[in-house]
Amino acid sequence: RPPEERGGPEAVTQRGERERRRLIALSLSRFRARTYIVTGVAIAGLLAAMVCNLALSRAYIGFFAGAALYLAAAVAEAALLSAARPELEEGGEARRLGWELTTLAERAFAFIAALLGFTLPLILTPGGAHAGLNMLPWLGLGAAGALLALAIAAAACWLINGSLVKRGVCSPGEAEEPRYLRAHALRKNCALGLTAALALTLLVQVFLAEALPGLLARGDALVFEDYESFVAYMETPSGGPRTAEALEDANGFVVCSYLHMNGHVASISYTPRDGSVLPIRVITYDALDAANALAYPLAYLCFALYPLELLAAALLYRKKLRRV
Repeated sequence: RPPEERGGPEAVTQRGERERRRLIALSLSRFRARTYIVTGVAIAGLLAAMVCNLALSRAYIGFFAGAALYLAAAVAEAALLSAARPELEEGGEARRLGWELTTLAERAFAFIAALLGFTLPLILTPGGAHAGLNMLPWLGLGAAGALLALAIAAAACWLINGSLVKRGVCSPGEAEEPRYLRAHALRKNCALGLTAALALTLLVQVFLAEALPGLLARGDALVFEDYESFVAYMETPSGGPRTAEALEDANGFVVCSYLHMNGHVASISYTPRDGSVLPIRVITYDALDAANALAYPLAYLCFALYPLELLAAALLYRKKLRRV
């Protein structure tokens, strides 16, 4: 007769193994069903935010109503995750179950984070607490907030998964675990490189858009070595406002006063010294416009670099992943 019918030690072992697998499947099924309920609570939060904002024109109330339900859903999901794992002996199947439970929970948390990011623009409504945010601006800003929240959630899940696998809490499978750890290290290096490249591009873009126009305009500035020519230029009528102004030296004494009538002047710069502020540099709007016309296209080119850097990082990761 087969071992199951003889009732020997092998039959006991096989029955225990079947019971173990049944318990794992039951735990996973229950957790999945309860996770669906949690996501339903989060969706109810989004509906509450929409009603308060669009129907009642209370964007702030809508945000806090939605955030309260999002928080409740996140706390419930965390409680379900901590209570879902049955009392099993340590082993590959228990770690595999932990991986599947963690993956389901992370998807729920990412979904809640995306809803929070979508609702976040309501708190930024310029009209204050007694105003609503129109649907089209909300969709645009909300989509950006949801994408940002998903990116943050993905990064957090990536860090958490790697830590859990290294600590032996969960595992994608005994056969897949070594490859997963190597791929995780590769993703870390690619992510760090991509972050550095994006940050450098952002710094260059800020310099091109903010600092470079001023530097270029300063190179084309009008330099006055005496007060008479400076006053004559500033008092040239050109449709600008008539305001009385004065220049003071390092001791606070007025060394030059004039009537500002030149509407072409964008800014004035000088270095106060004892008894003098010469030379005086005057930047005109024409010089500033010319500098902006040169610097802004260079800054806009940086927008094309961001997707190229993302694509390069993805291709590099895919190429190296084949060797893992």
